[in-house]
Amino acid sequence: MTAPARMGPSEPGAAAEPEGRPPTTGVRGHGETLLEIRDMKVYFPIRDGLIIERHVGDVRAVDDVSLTVKRGETVGLVGESGCGKS
Repeated sequence: MTAPARMGPSEPGAAAEPEGRPPTTGVRGHGETLLEIRDMKVYFPIRDGLIIERHVGDVRAVDDVSLTVKRGETVGLVGESGCGKS
């Protein structure tokens, strides 16, 4: 058995795209907004009392955070353990 012959560019480094056409990147909609968050706040209540609970304050895990993630971007969230990343 023999493998079929493959046709390719005649010269090393020759363009595979037709002339006059820009090469494709393989990413459609690059720059399209996938996720947008504006002024996000997440507070957790602090309670006091065993029998009668009362609200005495809040822990601010996230306060006024805005974020936009576009297609093709990589975003990382960094912080200490227990700081509210999740």
